[in-house]
Amino acid sequence: MRKLWFLLAVAAVAACATTPTPAVPAAPSRKAGPGCLESTTAAKHITFGDSKLVGIVLGKGTTGVVLAHQNGGSVCQWLITADELAQKGYLVLAFDFAGFGGSQVGTSAGRAADVAEAVKAIRAEGATKVALAGGSMGGTAVVAAAATITPPVQAVIALSAPANFGGADALSAAPKLTMPVLYMAAIGESTYTENAKAMHAASTASPDAQLLVAKGSEHGVSVVMTGVGTDEAIKAFYSFLAKHML
Repeated sequence: MRKLWFLLAVAAVAACATTPTPAVPAAPSRKAGPGCLESTTAAKHITFGDSKLVGIVLGKGTTGVVLAHQNGGSVCQWLITADELAQKGYLVLAFDFAGFGGSQVGTSAGRAADVAEAVKAIRAEGATKVALAGGSMGGTAVVAAAATITPPVQAVIALSAPANFGGADALSAAPKLTMPVLYMAAIGESTYTENAKAMHAASTASPDAQLLVAKGSEHGVSVVMTGVGTDEAIKAFYSFLAKHML
């Protein structure tokens, strides 16, 4: 099963990637990868929020992590990382933004609002502490959402996040973050690396604002995916979560 999830996750991320890395993420694909949701029988499938967003829940406990996918993707991109987080003791919710994967466009108020709905959903599943992690478009959304969610989440990770995308303004939200935040991008991503640096510099209220420019040119979810990202980036991802969540 894990090998299948790896192949599906890599395929889902590859479908969203272009070479060289574009200044703006690729246009969205509305369908999840073939066999993706069918392969997640070990996960709990949920529908939540006014927009009827679709997600999967793995793991158990009260320490939650919400995973937000990148543009053109779906929950499929996060399968390997979600499984690893569950094995490390986290309660994990990976979800499809409205209009992506299995989620309909519905009445969504925007991607930051979708993240806020996901936080409500994982809290309803039993999480008392919540971290947000997002790749590219999802990274922008989690930063923007974290500035407004009440009660606040405990930590935020943004991977290759544009400063602004699709109505979500992460750069303006960054100074309002009062929780630890990790910005990460690959050195070969130029535009996204500069965005990460700008948001890191703007996160003046965070008690632990970190920045990692990793080797390579992976983008978004791929930066921290086991078997794809660098050891340095993967270690930073899990270490940051362990430091602030466990």
